Amino acid sequence: MKTQVIEGTFEDVQRIFCSLPLQPEVRLHLTITEDENAPIQKACSPDDSFLANAPRRNGMILLPEREISEPITLELIERLLDKEDEEVMLEYRNAGY
Repeated sequence: MKTQVIEGTFEDVQRIFCSLPLQPEVRLHLTITEDENAPIQKACSPDDSFLANAPRRNGMILLPEREISEPITLELIERLLDKEDEEVMLEYRNAGY
């Protein structure tokens, strides 16, 4: 286990966290020490979140759009199916769906 100490203001630490090459499932241990005489203020508000301005439809956040090399068609899906998937599709079609 590698231990790394990161010190600084909230903005400094947040910037450093965002630049770390870590997988999302990596567990971190965070210890916060603060000046007892400092005024209390929330570090983040919901409006500061990067998702606050994300595009939404019916209240759901939309995934980023990207160009695809070819349109998704039934022929493309059939080409991507492996042998086992093809057998399932045949059974599905033969059942009258």
